[in-house]
Formats: sequence, structure tokens, C-alpha cells
Amino acid sequence: MRSTVGLMPWRAVARAGTVLALLALVVTLLTALASTAGGGEARADGPREASPQGAEQAGTTTLEVAEAEGPGEAAEAGERSARVGLGPFGEVELAGQPLVAATALIAFVDGFNPCSLWVLTVLLAMILHTRSRARVAAVGLTFLLVTATIYGVFIAGLFAAFAVAGFADPIRFAVAALALAFAAVNIKDYFAFKQGVSLSIPDRFKPRIYRGGRSVREDKPLPVVLAITVALAAGVAIIELPCTAGLPLVWTGLVSEAGVDGAGFLGLLAVYLLVYLGVEVALLVAALVTLASVRLDEGRGRVLKLIGGAVMAAIAIVLVVDPSIMESFAGSFGVIGAALGVAAIIALVFPPEGRARTRPQEPEDAAEAQEPEDAAEASEERDTSAAPEDADARGHHARDRRR
Repeated sequence: MRSTVGLMPWRAVARAGTVLALLALVVTLLTALASTAGGGEARADGPREASPQGAEQAGTTTLEVAEAEGPGEAAEAGERSARVGLGPFGEVELAGQPLVAATALIAFVDGFNPCSLWVLTVLLAMILHTRSRARVAAVGLTFLLVTATIYGVFIAGLFAAFAVAGFADPIRFAVAALALAFAAVNIKDYFAFKQGVSLSIPDRFKPRIYRGGRSVREDKPLPVVLAITVALAAGVAIIELPCTAGLPLVWTGLVSEAGVDGAGFLGLLAVYLLVYLGVEVALLVAALVTLASVRLDEGRGRVLKLIGGAVMAAIAIVLVVDPSIMESFAGSFGVIGAALGVAAIIALVFPPEGRARTRPQEPEDAAEAQEPEDAAEASEERDTSAAPEDADARGHHARDRRR
């Protein structure tokens, strides 16, 4: 039996290390530029603050604007635009939260996680054969809500653990190191998919997912189907956590480092889950409109792993160098944009290779994913039906030779 280290594709590991080094260089340069720009703005603001005439003029202008708007109108408008409703949890102030842009961007990238998208496409391929848009919508939304709820509980648990332990420098560095390890494995998977260490859904669980999808597709009452969907979604959400935990880990680290309190965290978590769900809801809506399943093949899965790994690595490096850069719109867009740019360059220089012939193929389209057992039975029927014909043919050849 070969060891895991012997199976590790070292060329892919070296390439992943090169990508991480390139990301570290780019993020460090961005951080230095942001620090230089911040220092320049502080120096430029100094003389204006020191001038009493400028302060008097600014105060007069502000007073005039406030009087023109009427007492309390400006404050009320600001409060209305800065609050987000959380249903039974009330409203949360988001204008003062420094990580709204970073939260939305990280959640958007996280929404394209190949593990969760693969499970969703398999489920849709199963249920679309009912040709009922109402049933597809009910099953799809139930699946997404259950997985998002478990995902949110997991992220809240991380935040609570950091709050109890105190997000000191050793914990911050440990979180960054763990996120870099997740990122390195994802980038390695782009070059050598499922070779060596891999953060993917284990193959041993996939037959159970197929069976769960077939049971959802069966002609049963809708409440029974939804109950099966809840159980399937809960199991899948737990199984895919090693594949999906990287970006929530670094995001929770950023939130903890910024000193966000409990109410502010709930607001940011709501933004994260809404954006994260938006990507998968868009896929569900597309399936409802077309009644056709979307196929996620290995090539697209590799590219998504590369993008997720690059963004994860960039944020982990920021968490070590200067987490405050993610508290501004420009810093968030700059860091994540740089990670996406590096991923695009890598994908152009090293296009994803096709599936290796020596690896067993996984069901990729609706026909294969639905009934692998039926396919095997059909193959056996073809073999048995061909056997008598082969016997007759051999008999005819033998009689011809005797003649």
C-alpha cells in the first residue's frame, strides 16, 4: 500500500507554492501602497485642521446645511440608510461597520464553491425529471435554506470561539496559517485534481448522495419529499464542511480582528449568507426557467478551486500583514481583484487539463447521475441478449468449416 506522501504530485505542489509566493508579493505591495496613500492623506489633512479660519468656515457650512434640511432630517435619513432588518433579531446598524464591502466580495466568491455547486447540480438533475416547477422550487429552496442555516451556525460558532479565546496575535497567525494551508490544497487541486491531499467530497459519500437524490425524485407526497430533502441537506452540509470552511474561516478572522461586536456580526453574517445564497438561487432560477440541469464538469471545478484558493490565500496574507486594509472599499476591491487577476493569469498560462483516463469517471450529466444502477442492468441485458447470437454465429462458422 502506497503512502499518501508517495502519491503527492510534487510538481503541482511546487506550482501551488509559486502561486502563493506571487500572491504574497502582490498583497504586500498593495498593503505598502495603501499605507503610503494613507500617510499622504493624513499629511494633506494636517494644515486644513490647523487652520482656525478653515475650521470656522467648515463649521458654518455644516450648520447652514443642517438648518436647510430641517432639524433631525439628516440624522433620520442616515439611520434609515444604514440599518438592515434581521426579522426577529431587530435591526442592525451597518454604516459604521468597516467590513461590509469585504463581506459581500468574499461571500460572492464563496458562493461559487465547487463542492456545494456540484451537490446542487446533482440534486437538480434528479428532481427536474418530475417536470414540475413547483416541486423543483420547493425542493431546491428547502435544500439551500437548510445548508445555509448550518453554514451560518458554523460561522457563528467560529466567531464565538474567537470571542471567548480573544483574537490575539498568536490566534490570528494560526488562523492565517490554517487558511493558507486550505488555499494551498485548493490551488494544488487545480494542477493535480484529487491527487494527494484534497479538499473535496470523498468518493465514498457520493453513492449516498445519488441515492438521496433518487429518493427525492420518487413520486411521494411533497411533505415527505421535503423531509427527505432536509435530512439530505443536513448530511451534505456536514460532509462538505472541509471543502467549504476556508473562506468563512478567514472572514471570521477579519471580523474578529476589526473588533466587531455581536450585533454588528449578526448584520455582517446576514449580508454574507444573502450574497452566498444569491449565487445558488440564481442557478436554481435558471433551472426553473429552462427545466434543464446545469453541468459542472471537472475543468470548471478546477478553475473554481483556483479562484477560491487564490482569494483565500490573499486574505490570509492580509490577516498577517495588515488586516485594516480590508476595512475600506478600495482595499477590499484591490486585494480580491489582485487575487482574481493572479488566478486568471495562472488559468491562461496553465489551462486546466482534461480528466485523467486512469481515474474512474463520476456521473457528470443528468442521465449518468440519475440511474447508474439502471445503466448497469441495461449493460447486463445487452450482454445476455448478445450471448445466444454469438453462440449461433459460432455454430454457423463451425458447419462452414466442416463443409
